[in-house]
Amino acid sequence: MTSQQRYLPFGGVRTDLATPEYRITNTDLGYTGQRNLDDEIGLMDYKFRFYSATLGRFISPDTITPDMTQGLNRYSYVNNRPVNFNDPTGHKACDDEDKNGRCITHTADELLKNFKIKTSGLNEDEKWDVVLAASLVGSKMKSLLGNTFSVFGAFTKTHGNLTISVGQGGPERGNCETNSVSNVIACHGTPNLTNILHEFGHAFDNYFKGKTGNSPSDNIPYEWNGISDGYKCYESPCVEHSSTFDGGIENHKAIEEFADMYMNWVLTASPMEASTTGFARTGPEGLGFQRWSHMQYGMQSMLYYLGLRSQW
Repeated sequence: MTSQQRYLPFGGVRTDLATPEYRITNTDLGYTGQRNLDDEIGLMDYKFRFYSATLGRFISPDTITPDMTQGLNRYSYVNNRPVNFNDPTGHKACDDEDKNGRCITHTADELLKNFKIKTSGLNEDEKWDVVLAASLVGSKMKSLLGNTFSVFGAFTKTHGNLTISVGQGGPERGNCETNSVSNVIACHGTPNLTNILHEFGHAFDNYFKGKTGNSPSDNIPYEWNGISDGYKCYESPCVEHSSTFDGGIENHKAIEEFADMYMNWVLTASPMEASTTGFARTGPEGLGFQRWSHMQYGMQSMLYYLGLRSQW
């Protein structure tokens, strides 16, 4: 053996064995096989989140709260039991266990199946982006539906079955479009997170209309349509389909306005956090707050009409 590297329980490098002449340097993969981003602070890429071995904590909260006490601390790593568990996805301590108690790691395809999302033309990393988007939406819906729904169920019960196809179609302009009948999201190129969330907004709009006969996008105040007030900027990542893209306000469709509002609502926990997303915290007549409120409270009534909530 020419080199070795050992770790402390939470991923810190054992310095007594990590002298330059013995430390492994020909790979950027480290603790539990995750990619090292910064050796000095022990930052590692766990797909959904970044993890600091120095702190023994993730540096951002989990979008899914595991069903156990330690899971309530959404920054904790493997329920504070690193000797027994690992976290290959950044979501929870293992993904499952087999009959012998050994950890099972789900693939992106397995998780997408739980979300009832089919894909074509995406590689493994790109599929994980779709899983992340669906997880964000599912968590947001679950926060309004309660613990009787899983994150997977909260997504599928509000969006139906979806297909994302890359390289086999797409709109005349832009990257992606969602077919209102088949719920196939067709893209010219690989969609990023905000692309995906915008198209999920269309999918929700279509699903709700199919169930109730009414479109949420029909309830967007007319005076909001096609204007950028209430958003931090006029293009991605604040909005994915601006009126400028359509050649002017008169050509802009309410369905695109709804999809952009949906996208920003998913990414915003409260109006006080609007500055971290496309919604603006300040502006003409507080329109960013109005857009957020329209989605937050309107979504509660829409879930009621879908038969998923007992009250508004």
